[in-house]
Amino acid sequence: DFFLLAPDFDGPTRYRAYAEFTTKFGQQPRPQHEILRFIEAFEDALKDNPKYADALARGELQPIEATLIENAMSTWETFMLGQGYRLSDLKLTRLDARYNWREVFQTVIRRDLKRQAASRVDDAAVPVTL
Repeated sequence: DFFLLAPDFDGPTRYRAYAEFTTKFGQQPRPQHEILRFIEAFEDALKDNPKYADALARGELQPIEATLIENAMSTWETFMLGQGYRLSDLKLTRLDARYNWREVFQTVIRRDLKRQAASRVDDAAVPVTL
């Protein structure tokens, strides 16, 4: 599984979650509603920070949006090595504002998820592969 939260440079002020989630043993993609529930739970935890919650309440910051990607770890690793990092120095952080990750992941984006879809019962599995 892969999860990276980064500022979204291509729209309203918000964070964007880049994610690749599969079921146990990586053989099936996670259903979209499960991924959206995870994102909502993650944001709920961020709201424990009064400054984050206040920025949301004032409209200065929009809710997190999610983008599903494939080959996430290898794409991230290749990019970081291209930036001059050594393989032994690479450690994936959950929040990274150093780069425009939308540009980095552009070729492996599967789709953007919309938050209102979380309540849908008829959600199909998202075909994300490792």
